[in-house]
Formats: sequence, C-alpha cells, structure tokens
Amino acid sequence: MRQTSTGKPRRSNATYTLTDARVRWTSFNTKLEAYQGELINKGAYVREFLDQREKIAGYDYEKIAAVLDMIIDNAVRMREAVMERQFLDAYEDRLLAQ
Repeated sequence: MRQTSTGKPRRSNATYTLTDARVRWTSFNTKLEAYQGELINKGAYVREFLDQREKIAGYDYEKIAAVLDMIIDNAVRMREAVMERQFLDAYEDRLLAQ
C-alpha cells in the first residue's frame, strides 16, 4: 500500500501494493525461539481492509479465503455431529429394533 505523509496506507488507482508494509522487530522470545515483531501502522491496514466494500484488483485474498474455508468446514462438521447425535437419540429404539 502506498502511504500518505501521515504514514497511513492509501489506495492507488484501486489496486494495492503491499510492498510498502513494514515490520518493526522488537525482541527475541527465547521460549518460542523466534523474534517478535509488529506491522507498523497495523490499525490503519486493518481499517483499510475492513472498509472495503468490494474486491479490489491486485489485492491477494487467497489466505483470508483459506481461513474462511477452514472455519466453514469446521462449523459444518460440528453441526453434522450435533445432528447425528440428535438423530440417534430420537430414533435409537427404531434403529436397534431392525
């Protein structure tokens, strides 16, 4: 994303350039054996993303789509398990009689 003089991301011709995103590395976490960091101006990127009302050309939605697919798949499996238990509870006597 291009940044304004205030450091906030802005759209450029309705496409995004993510190369301007920057991470500020802070410290090394010995338990995780990894450096910790944060996206500079993270709040501005979040607001910009949440303010989208339609797909923007050039914006990579693949990772968010994968997360949403996993959430939906898990929700469906959870609901199916509930429905199966309810069905067995309701019709167990009929199933065993066969």
